[in-house]
Amino acid sequence: MTESMPVSRSPFVIRAATPRDGERVAEMAAALSREEGGPPSRFSAEAFRRDGFGQSPAFACLVAERDGTVIGYALHHPDYDTGRLARGVYLSDLYVEKTARRLGAGRALMAATARAGRRLGTRRLGWGVLRHNAPARRFYETIGRERDGALICSVAAERFERLAKGAAPLSAPAVIRPARPADGGALAAMLGAFKAETHRSPPAEAEPVLRAHGFGPGAAFAALIAERDGIPVGYALFVPAYDTESSARGAFLSDLYVTPAARGRGLGRTLIAATARAAARDGGHFIYWEVPKSDSRARALGKGMAEELEQVILCVAEGEDFDRLAAAESA
Repeated sequence: MTESMPVSRSPFVIRAATPRDGERVAEMAAALSREEGGPPSRFSAEAFRRDGFGQSPAFACLVAERDGTVIGYALHHPDYDTGRLARGVYLSDLYVEKTARRLGAGRALMAATARAGRRLGTRRLGWGVLRHNAPARRFYETIGRERDGALICSVAAERFERLAKGAAPLSAPAVIRPARPADGGALAAMLGAFKAETHRSPPAEAEPVLRAHGFGPGAAFAALIAERDGIPVGYALFVPAYDTESSARGAFLSDLYVTPAARGRGLGRTLIAATARAAARDGGHFIYWEVPKSDSRARALGKGMAEELEQVILCVAEGEDFDRLAAAESA
């Protein structure tokens, strides 16, 4: 699919990337890392072609092209919103060359990404921005809102390898197993309890939706069940993710919940470790999750295991903000 958008100073076209764009996208990913002050990007043209195409792509990529030259790109991957029980989209990278900025290409790339999400049935687009990147924050303010009350916890590199390769505790408080379609009712009940404890409205009619979205071909998420004496006492729900800086697949831990009676025995950490092992089996090298800054219990859970990325601010365009972005005019 190609989307064209005229602008007053110079025309450009938004289109789906192809494997032939690998070298150019890798160049821009390296430029993005330099501008953000991060480590050198490991996202090569080979990694772009390997991970973005084929039978099991880790991401999708859109490019902005002007006069036959690619001037920007947006890389995104699927997400899942348990609050709405809907598939979502996460914008991993957005970059436009300095010489081509202020032409509307960045907004056009985000709008095309939103439309890709809308085709999945979502009204939510998420992304992150570095706290010190004032120009980017000003730009994103016109599209969505910052969620500065939440932060990212990340387990990557050596920490991830240790977590994923470590043996399960000998005195595990429960059996950890992959969720099955028959677990839809248990997942729905624990999801409802989780939302209620975090002062959010439990989703209605969750069981049939979770069964439809979580199992079979094209599943939107995976889940692990913690079970004691045949009774579910916790779950972890996660979705695939991708990081261009490290050129690696990974997983986003969307939900982690342990029933009150089963807490205090290390079951939350056991579920996180099991999620890491599941991600590693799929070729992953990191996991990350969100925690409210004010939730001392949730933050204590990751202490010593994960790094809190306080320099990253989470952003979201949802509801009417998402609709306005997705409805941005295109020829």
